[in-house]
Amino acid sequence: MTGLRAGGAYDLFASIVVLDHRYRPGDEQSVVGMVHRPLEVETRPLAAGSAAAPAAAPSSCPSPLR
Repeated sequence: MTGLRAGGAYDLFASIVVLDHRYRPGDEQSVVGMVHRPLEVETRPLAAGSAAAPAAAPSSCPSPLR
């Protein structure tokens, strides 16, 4: 860490990022952006009753019990 002007307690944020390629200068910019602008999602309630029942798996899918 560089640039700390005084001793004392600091609030630090640490993250571990796995890249799909070797590090290149500037790769940290997209990670820093994600840290400062977290993922936003919307949720909605699930349907109730028979509409909520899952569809059968296609015959091409192997059974998980075999």
